[in-house]
Amino acid sequence: AIQPDEYWENKGYDDQAIELLMSSFFGELNNAVSDLGHGVCDSIQVGYVGYVNHDEDLMPHWKALFRYFDYINPYDSGVKLNLQNMELNEEVMRQICHHIRYRNISR
Repeated sequence: AIQPDEYWENKGYDDQAIELLMSSFFGELNNAVSDLGHGVCDSIQVGYVGYVNHDEDLMPHWKALFRYFDYINPYDSGVKLNLQNMELNEEVMRQICHHIRYRNISR
């Protein structure tokens, strides 16, 4: 579940950062999961506007995306993964690399 704005305010995010987090991270991630689930996705773009800092509370959202990588057709043209303007810790990077390895995903 997405945390309420007050939660992010207590973590030091200002109103603009929260708005960007909601649209640029959660919004784009939600669209990617939906598109992957429906088989209508040729690219995944997350973090296009603003900057997203790493936060442990984002891990469930990353894991949701990783689960939907199983829906990618290995014989089709594949999916392009585009992550921008994000601070990712080593664990998230390891998970991303693990989940895109041997899949029809380009970077």
